[in-house]
Amino acid sequence: MLGFSLIVLSMCIFIALFFLLFTKDIAKKIQVSGVIVSLLLLLILTFGFFMGRPEFIDIVLVFLLLNLVGLIGFLRILRYGKVDVSSKDLMDKSTVNE
Repeated sequence: MLGFSLIVLSMCIFIALFFLLFTKDIAKKIQVSGVIVSLLLLLILTFGFFMGRPEFIDIVLVFLLLNLVGLIGFLRILRYGKVDVSSKDLMDKSTVNE
């Protein structure tokens, strides 16, 4: 069962890499790179369980959370030009740099 999940995760990584190479929008490229990092971390975790060494779970969880926070911060900088955007500013259309 774990071997099947390794194959499925590898296929998902290759599909995401294909999408990363052929998309034009920079925000989508950043999001797909975050997905690829998450899939790679899940692949490492699955491989660790497959080899009988589940000690990787804490490292993978930390990196997944760092990836999520960094991705959200980078996309906010890309969209609004700053990180500290309040919810009132998010609802205001004048904040958007389009």
